[in-house]
Amino acid sequence: MIYAVASYIAGLVPALTVGENLIIGKFPTVAPDLCVALLPRGGVPDGYRLDFSRYSMQVVVRGTDYEAADAIAQSIFTAIHGVSGDTIPAVSPDPAYHVASILANQQPYTIGQDVQSGRAAITTNYTLTLLEE
Repeated sequence: MIYAVASYIAGLVPALTVGENLIIGKFPTVAPDLCVALLPRGGVPDGYRLDFSRYSMQVVVRGTDYEAADAIAQSIFTAIHGVSGDTIPAVSPDPAYHVASILANQQPYTIGQDVQSGRAAITTNYTLTLLEE
């Protein structure tokens, strides 16, 4: 799921490119000054609709400049919060998904500075309800 979602976000936020400044899993040891990590979390089973899967995802934006990091976090929030009825295209190894909903659990917020890099870090947690196509 996370690879398809990363590609979907990169298509909506032109400043992001998967594998360059949009990373899956964790920040690399050497990362660009402004970088986004998508961190998959465990899905929550949906007892009402067994054909849908619910996933949670944390988006962490890290940058040397707080305002630039915040702007990217807000761009991602604006692009994906509240989306429904869209299709996330297949990206290997993930299939395509129909989006029932993508909802932010809160507004983007600062979690201070990354201890290792000293860069500002801004995070948002999302819940995605998807149907595999």
